Amino acid sequence: MAAWRLGGRTLGLLGGVILLASLPATARADVIGEACVIDAGHLTIGGKRAYGRCQGGTAITLAAIDAPSSAQTCTTPAGKPWDCGRWAAYVLVELSKNKKVICQGTEKDDKGGLVALCYAGGRQINRTLVELGWALPATTDPSFAAAVAKARSAAVGLWQGTFDPPAEWRARHKP
Repeated sequence: MAAWRLGGRTLGLLGGVILLASLPATARADVIGEACVIDAGHLTIGGKRAYGRCQGGTAITLAAIDAPSSAQTCTTPAGKPWDCGRWAAYVLVELSKNKKVICQGTEKDDKGGLVALCYAGGRQINRTLVELGWALPATTDPSFAAAVAKARSAAVGLWQGTFDPPAEWRARHKP
């Protein structure tokens, strides 16, 4: 069950999405619950997987990162394609599985989802995806630069071969 906190008040699932959508642009919303992973950069809180998709819940876009879409492929050092987008999504599943996920944000994306920093098991998920090499930073924060350098030098995640930055890949593969 998802819950929202605003100014010390907890809002329940019933009507919560309507209440969340009507928040002033500057109000911070905390969305808390179980995560259903859409891809490495998107999840829902309080949604359930049915028919291979996340149904219901509050849509979340992970802030400050650019993660691959599930359909994105990368290339191994030997030149073979591999499903790096699916693997990145799997890592997000593992980071959030069986944990209460807390997402905090004030902005909405172009589809009305909350753009948020999310936490699970005492870790910030957004930063952890960059540290593990499964996302790129979408910010100039110097601490993200150090995380990228570490992942790149260890050749982990996307860095184990070659890849197009996720934003460039999405631009070329629009439906």
